[in-house]
Amino acid sequence: MGYLLADVSLVPNMAKMEEFAAALIRNAGVVTVPGSAFGKMGQGHLRLVFANSDENLREAVKRIGEYVQKAYPDLQ
Repeated sequence: MGYLLADVSLVPNMAKMEEFAAALIRNAGVVTVPGSAFGKMGQGHLRLVFANSDENLREAVKRIGEYVQKAYPDLQ
């Protein structure tokens, strides 16, 4: 099992990381944890856990990408 703190600080309006993580659950069916749950150094990050099959992880990445493209169309 592995973990990753992904830097998402460049995503517009990410001041409320908790809201973004909740939106991922609602809209993409993917659970993440706001980095702020792990202290000040985690702000601007999302924690991802790799405790699943490769197939499910690929699907999760696809869903996150689709949600971000839809929710933030100006982000490149």
